[in-house]
Amino acid sequence: MATISKELKKAVMDVIMDGIKRTNYHNDTFGGRMNGWGPVQATRMLHENKIRVKDNYVEQDGKPIAKIHRRYSQRRVHLCYRELKPTIEWLEEAA
Repeated sequence: MATISKELKKAVMDVIMDGIKRTNYHNDTFGGRMNGWGPVQATRMLHENKIRVKDNYVEQDGKPIAKIHRRYSQRRVHLCYRELKPTIEWLEEAA
């Protein structure tokens, strides 16, 4: 399996953070609508390299290449726990 470049790693983080931002915004505004297209270039880069972001892992060609360790705030905001910036653990065979 090929090594993952810094640009692809940044694109993975951008896509994950966009999803977190959208979820936190949805919880804060009780279902309000968020404007913006999100990370279009990052999404395109991941699609061209056959990389998919799942719930707790990232896969390329059906093989997991990274684990996502998600974190949540300790205090509730509008009855929900806000999701914080996660850490990504890249697997050895992919790095």
